[in-house]
Amino acid sequence: MITLGVDIGTGTTKGVLMEDGNKILAMDLDVVKGRPDVVATRMMDNLLETANVEKSELNYIASTGYGRYQMNERQIQITDLTSTGRGANFVYDEPHIILDIGNQSSRALRVSETGKIIQFKVNERCAAGSGRFIERCSKYLTIPMEQVSEISLKADKPQQISSVCAVLSETEIINHVSLGVSVENIFMGVLISIADRAATLLKRVKLDEDIYLTGGLVLLPAMTKALEKVIDYRVHVHPDAHYAAAIGAAKLGYQRALKKIVV
Repeated sequence: MITLGVDIGTGTTKGVLMEDGNKILAMDLDVVKGRPDVVATRMMDNLLETANVEKSELNYIASTGYGRYQMNERQIQITDLTSTGRGANFVYDEPHIILDIGNQSSRALRVSETGKIIQFKVNERCAAGSGRFIERCSKYLTIPMEQVSEISLKADKPQQISSVCAVLSETEIINHVSLGVSVENIFMGVLISIADRAATLLKRVKLDEDIYLTGGLVLLPAMTKALEKVIDYRVHVHPDAHYAAAIGAAKLGYQRALKKIVV
């Protein structure tokens, strides 16, 4: 049985095609530009072509993320918290504490052995605690996003950003620049500030063991280093964890499809 999970986020759309809820056939990512429904449909077509699967062979489609209602072909929509928990459980070996840092918000999750959400805390009041803040800093400091991690790892005296507001934080960054603080130290300071905000969320779900990272920032080794500076536990990363919500949606779609089969 083949299922599709599509995570329509505020920055990117991720898609995962799975067989029998335990084998990934194809994965894809696209930047959200224009209509989310068009991006999601194009991604579905690309995944089917990559996996050499006919659309008629696709048994179930589950959407998740902030734009989950925008995918017309979906048969179910699932909250991104639920799908992230199940997806992380597939990527990692029974994680209990998950930190998901996305483009718009950061979330700390405590999950069961099956990936079911037990407790969660979300910070979406301000961009200063999410990936979008890194993007804004990247544009202001004219550093491409793909170079942020490499540059941050060269920091020797990180200048942490104390403001909890993204607008005030940018003003603080301007002050650092005017004082001659290096870009390396500014960027690592930005990442440590995000890590501090994440630590606050994690403590609210009882931080007592290793952390498992999901979301786009799994691709930034410097973010992992910043988190481990702030948190006294190991931070686990896996490249597939970027697709955790889409994976979880595909798995939950498989479970729903099984219930529809008449024995």
